[in-house]
Amino acid sequence: MDEAKNRQFIIIAVVIVIILAVVGYLIGGTRGIASMLTFIKWGVIAILIIGLAFWAVWFLFIRKVRDDRVALNVKTILDQARLTKPETIGDLFISGDLEHPQIKLGTITGYTKIKNIKDEEEDIFVWKKYGMPFGLFEEPKAIRVNPEDHSKMIGDIIVQGISLVSHGGFFYVNKEHLDIDKIDKTIKAEVLRKYTMDMLRDIKIISDQAIGINSEHQKFLEGKSLLKIPSRQEPIQPTQQGTYENPRGGA
Repeated sequence: MDEAKNRQFIIIAVVIVIILAVVGYLIGGTRGIASMLTFIKWGVIAILIIGLAFWAVWFLFIRKVRDDRVALNVKTILDQARLTKPETIGDLFISGDLEHPQIKLGTITGYTKIKNIKDEEEDIFVWKKYGMPFGLFEEPKAIRVNPEDHSKMIGDIIVQGISLVSHGGFFYVNKEHLDIDKIDKTIKAEVLRKYTMDMLRDIKIISDQAIGINSEHQKFLEGKSLLKIPSRQEPIQPTQQGTYENPRGGA
């Protein structure tokens, strides 16, 4: 389906270019064709720049970024996958069947292997649908799949299935025997493990600050004491000493 749409788009674009070239030739001859092609070229460049600018504004300032524990767990696994992606794999496909066509999900940008709550190995593929430059402003997506449910780890990877299910920040192959309970328990265990590690790190930082062995906190306190402004006090009136003279001049 995607290939048919792409082919149709290319045909329409070629027809538009031919029509504009003919109009340019009728108006100005060969110079008209050159002017029309130059206009088309700069028009396409302008559209791409404007579209990229709008996309960048949306990605950087408008879109909502999740910062809950589940999202942080997904981000940690995605960062791990980007560091361990083999150079031998390319694009990611979902196979389809006799009634559903094969679908290209995108280009693989990360891969890692992880174990679920039942100690079963799962392969995680991270992909982006769009290439450069729009891929810079696209959030990566990840699918968790059993190793026997995809092709060999070389070239394009084909996942056996016809559709995907999104759950807990990951995609899974939509199957009749998809174990949602196992998925939930796996995500809870991963989130709890990361939360425990973060809590232990914070406890150490707090304890170091309490007993004064945290160097950064100690420097902060020392700098704060140097900047302390002395409190303002009322000036003390000097006492006048001397003899008292009778204002009437008497003895």
